[in-house]
Amino acid sequence: MWGRAALLGLGMLAATAGTGAAQSAQEARYVEPTDRYGHDALGPGHEWEALEVTVAGGAKALRFEAGPEHVFEDIAPRLWDVDGDGQTEIVTVQSHLERGARLLILKPTASGLTPLSASPYIGARHRWLAPVGMADIDADGVQDLILVDRPHLAKELVFYAFAPGALREMARVPGYTNHRFGEDRIIGGIRDCGTGPEAIVASGDWHERVAFGFDSRAGALYRQVIGPGTASEDFARALSCR
Repeated sequence: MWGRAALLGLGMLAATAGTGAAQSAQEARYVEPTDRYGHDALGPGHEWEALEVTVAGGAKALRFEAGPEHVFEDIAPRLWDVDGDGQTEIVTVQSHLERGARLLILKPTASGLTPLSASPYIGARHRWLAPVGMADIDADGVQDLILVDRPHLAKELVFYAFAPGALREMARVPGYTNHRFGEDRIIGGIRDCGTGPEAIVASGDWHERVAFGFDSRAGALYRQVIGPGTASEDFARALSCR
């Protein structure tokens, strides 16, 4: 575990997918918009009651209800092979009405969509997280899920390693963001310019684009300022290694 001081040069779910053969998600979408949470971090119309998933060869969409104490608070579900079994899972932001957001991973199986793993809830109502992406940052064979915890408030870049049941926090770095409150898009993401994957985010004051990668010799994260400018086109250039 890298820990909170992992930067070079800088200062549970009980259920897992165990029933039914794994299937691969081909499409996923949120359905049934709701206003009962009323956070509007992504602007109106981005809080949802349920998630529907189409799987390879499936005649009928699988459905997962957020539940009476939750909503999905997100732009779109992500289809990623998180556990490395060759089948795509669904990665989503689910918010509890009183405990705030968490990253939730759902696995399609013959018996439906089953919670596979999750990050902890942030801990308070109307507190959100914005996913950055997924990559094996430290090249240990386990996928890492990267997000910004409270991108408008705490602005903490967090690295989690996948583990069934509960994601394992590897590092937490304050002072970075990837979302402006009320916008219906999340900036940045993951790139690989030939030396390994990097997470691309903005500085907390929105003045710089910053890349985070992993130095295998030092066993720690590194940070590199890419340049000034945080417009959409600036991040598009950064993600395409320009």
